[in-house]
Amino acid sequence: MSVPFFIGEKRLKTKIGKIGLASLCLLGLATNHVVANETEVSKTSQDTTTVSSSSEQHQSSNKTQTSEGVKTNSSAHWDGDYYVKADGSKAKSEWIFDNYYKAWFYIKSDGRYAQNEWQGNYYLKSGGYMAKNEWVYDDAYKNWFYLKSDGSYANQEWHAVGGKWHYFKKWGYLAKSQWQGNYFLNGQGAMMQNEWLYDPAYSSYFYLKSDGSYANQEWQKVDGKWYYFKKWGYMAKDEWQGNYYLTESGAMATGELIMDDTRYIFSDSGELKEKKDLNVGWVHRNGHRYFFNHREEQVGTDQVKKVIDVSEHNGRITDWQKVIQENGVDGVIVRLGYSGVEDKELAYNIQELNRLGIPYGVYLYTYAENETDAENDAKQTVELLKKYKMNLSYPIYYDVENWEYVNKSKRAPSETGTWVKIINKYMATMKQAGYQNVKVYSYRQLLQTRLNHPDILQHVNWVAAYTDALDWNNPHYSGSKGWQYTSSEYLKGIRGRVDVSVWY
Repeated sequence: MSVPFFIGEKRLKTKIGKIGLASLCLLGLATNHVVANETEVSKTSQDTTTVSSSSEQHQSSNKTQTSEGVKTNSSAHWDGDYYVKADGSKAKSEWIFDNYYKAWFYIKSDGRYAQNEWQGNYYLKSGGYMAKNEWVYDDAYKNWFYLKSDGSYANQEWHAVGGKWHYFKKWGYLAKSQWQGNYFLNGQGAMMQNEWLYDPAYSSYFYLKSDGSYANQEWQKVDGKWYYFKKWGYMAKDEWQGNYYLTESGAMATGELIMDDTRYIFSDSGELKEKKDLNVGWVHRNGHRYFFNHREEQVGTDQVKKVIDVSEHNGRITDWQKVIQENGVDGVIVRLGYSGVEDKELAYNIQELNRLGIPYGVYLYTYAENETDAENDAKQTVELLKKYKMNLSYPIYYDVENWEYVNKSKRAPSETGTWVKIINKYMATMKQAGYQNVKVYSYRQLLQTRLNHPDILQHVNWVAAYTDALDWNNPHYSGSKGWQYTSSEYLKGIRGRVDVSVWY
């Protein structure tokens, strides 16, 4: 049985033989031959319980020698709680074996037999019987112990009980919910076999094989699917293993799989048969750039624009010129902030975009509940536009979403009529301030339900839908429009994931 011991994030290997787990070192008991290790923890508890099917549980704990009593031999006998030896002296501070009860007892210094307590490595149950081949739960230590066939507790060793392997640590404590070498003990202390384990300490799945050891640098077939386990047993996922691919679930890929704008065809045995580049995303061809959705359908013409939107959540973008040039970005929509609050990076972003002449638009995220809130949103928008002397190439957007406060004290209105009033009020206030190019941004599901009204849809030309295709047409608007197709693209020069749209 190969066993890795964990030190920090590394596992060191050693080996122990499985036969060694089953072997027991029998500590022969004799009348004056049991020594309690003076350095070990003293085990005493009157609340200790035992698990046993022995008939000795109903035996009397008062062992008297009467005409109806029991003589253990011709002269040695019990006298109440005391044991009288063959020479007539009372046993004290010693072990005795009673042939009638077929059990060991320990006689304490006061001459009475010990019960419900530890004596060295051994446990005396109610009635004084020494426990063996059974479990004992000690309430003082809040732990299970196992008493072997010789009566001593299993200590720093493996032991099979009821068909399950268990490991007992120093002083006999049952190991639970932890690794012991290559093996894992579950919450009941049993060694796991033929089952999955997710270990949050390693943020990975492991598979415990039929012998209990974890699968290590090998393939395993589980429930009809193949998995590969790397060094130290980590389950492979989202990666290649030779000519085979392990998916996000860890299962080996078969059939068709599309990844990174490429179609892969795998055989039923998992081998790669075919690899073909797809017309997906941004494709350069004959000096022109095109955009294809994930159905390989072209969106717009070769004049489509790549537009990103940013906020303080993207951090400080220190080199806007690099972002534009190295990612093929044509325009930027910058967050002004949200109702009543200015975005922390707004001033810097506008300064840099103005300085470099990068085309941009802006948006305000609304928490409006009524027309008054909408009017305040418009006034905030106008104030920020003037404050930073914005030179806009893209529209001003009113960002309408299904918001809710973290503490759930307030949430977005659910009635379409309320949103019609809110958006009309925002638009009217912006128009009165002299701003004409004002639009609404939202996501497809909301536009198909709560915001599905001509008075709202006439202003909508930027839609979010993180799907294979937009699959939505706005009959109340014509002109250029944007499809925000992802919120999780990584771009050079920007921290974290970025929202990206195709403008057509």
